[in-house]
Formats: sequence, C-alpha cells, structure tokens
Amino acid sequence: MSSTMQFLETLGRDAALSRMSPAEFAAAVDGLDADDSVRQALLERDATRLGDLLGGRQKMWCALVLPDDAPEEEQQQENDEDSDQPQQPSESIAFGRN
Repeated sequence: MSSTMQFLETLGRDAALSRMSPAEFAAAVDGLDADDSVRQALLERDATRLGDLLGGRQKMWCALVLPDDAPEEEQQQENDEDSDQPQQPSESIAFGRN
C-alpha cells in the first residue's frame, strides 16, 4: 500500500505527470507493488473504489472553532467590518490635516 500512496503523492506533486499518455500511465501502474484490484482501480481512475481498497474515508470534514473570549479589540474589528456605514479615516491617516 505504501508504494501506491507514494505513487499518488508523486502524481499530485508533479503536474507534468498528469499529461502522461494512457500507455505511460498503465506502465507506471504495472510497476507498482500493489494488489491487482488496486492496479485496476488506478487504471480505471475509480477514486471511490481506490479509496475503499486503501481504507480511506468517504467524507472528511474540517471545522474552525473560534473561542468566545476573543479580545475586545478583535470583536470591535469584526463589528466594524459587518457595519453598513462607510468607514471614516482616523485622524492619524486623514489627508490634508497638519
């Protein structure tokens, strides 16, 4: 299985490999130390079956959770960004003032 994973990693890392001819791809797959079912899934480009054979997950979730106790300054910035009122420049960056 590790040679299959290395093969997939190499394909993902090198964009030039995506332009291999079907014969070149088949030769690369045949050179893998993998089960026939894994090779067949690769040749058919069947990602679902390949994932099942390799023990992958069908779905993966990613979530970001922000703490409720964010500093007051960050909360104020979020409120300012959500406001529909036009932003007024602060005096330190206002133009034409001395």
